[in-house]
Amino acid sequence: MSDMRKFYLVYRDRDEKIIQSSIGQLSIDHKNFPFKLSWTHYQVLMTIENPEERSFYEQAAISESWNLLC
Repeated sequence: MSDMRKFYLVYRDRDEKIIQSSIGQLSIDHKNFPFKLSWTHYQVLMTIENPEERSFYEQAAISESWNLLC
């Protein structure tokens, strides 16, 4: 399975926060943007099968500003 498909399957419940506006432009509420980490972070997070554990590490990475070099 491709990473993009897996990303969609894992995080599809968040797509409601991205709203398509007229003429194909995206209107995004940046304060409530559902994805705050880099693509590489999400690639690592998707390897975690347990949703609660994955969510824990996602929130920790956001709040502690983790980078992938540590």
